[in-house]
Amino acid sequence: MSMITDPTDIERYRLKVLRTMIGLEVSGMTRRGMSATQAARQEFGITKRRKIDVYFEFCRLTNQAPSSRMISRRAELSAPRKGITS
Repeated sequence: MSMITDPTDIERYRLKVLRTMIGLEVSGMTRRGMSATQAARQEFGITKRRKIDVYFEFCRLTNQAPSSRMISRRAELSAPRKGITS
C-alpha cells in the first residue's frame, strides 16, 4: 500500500474525490453540511445552476475527463421528454 505525501498529489486526489462526490450528488445521493456541488461553485466560481452542469464545468476547469456514466446522464437530461410540448 502506498501513501500520498506530496502536496501536489494530495491536491490532485482531493479534486478527483470532489468530482466523484459531485457525480454522486447528480445521481441523487445527499450528505449533511455543505454539498460538494456548493463547495465547487464557491471554490471555483462556477455559476451553473444544475448539478450536472456544475459537474461538467468542474471537469473542464480541472482538466479531468468526465465519466461515461455522466455523459450518458447528461444526454438523458437534455433529451426532450415525451408528453411535454413547448
